[in-house]
Amino acid sequence: MRQFCWLRESRHSSVADLIKLLLCLKCGMARKDATGVQTPTDQYRKQIGKQDWKKSKKDIKAQKRAADQQTQPGSVGVLLVIITFLGAMGMLYALLVWYLNQSPPTLTGGHKAA
Repeated sequence: MRQFCWLRESRHSSVADLIKLLLCLKCGMARKDATGVQTPTDQYRKQIGKQDWKKSKKDIKAQKRAADQQTQPGSVGVLLVIITFLGAMGMLYALLVWYLNQSPPTLTGGHKAA
């Protein structure tokens, strides 16, 4: 993928286009590796750097996946919370029904209503 400043075509038809291209290259807007031939040592270092970058990206992705699995509540945890909440509400409802269905205490006095 070649990047030219404002030129979109790879073929240059006029002298003006070539001058614009040379100005772009002089300003440092060209590709990083377009400066010339690299020494074998530099090529080797670049290749090792690319390999290390790929490895580190894989490691970072694996660490992110592991952290996401630890922090996300599973369906079992959510289900347990829902069941606990419904159980507490059911026990409260049963307690209220039992309390309200008791017969009120009668007053045992000397008078009976006729």
